[in-house]
Amino acid sequence: MKSKESSNINEKYVCKICLVSEVKIVFLPSGHLVTCTTCALQVSHCPLCRNNIKGSVKVYLG
Repeated sequence: MKSKESSNINEKYVCKICLVSEVKIVFLPSGHLVTCTTCALQVSHCPLCRNNIKGSVKVYLG
């Protein structure tokens, strides 16, 4: 049971575009954390809500 919970938690932190790398970029103004650094450079609209990206912040999960 614990490994299933751990797997679900890990899936939350995987880039929603490449499905490989860890999410690292929060898009502004939406505040969505959905992509890795590489994929974030390739989008101009938030993949989750489609709002225009006006800025971004790199986050460090710990």
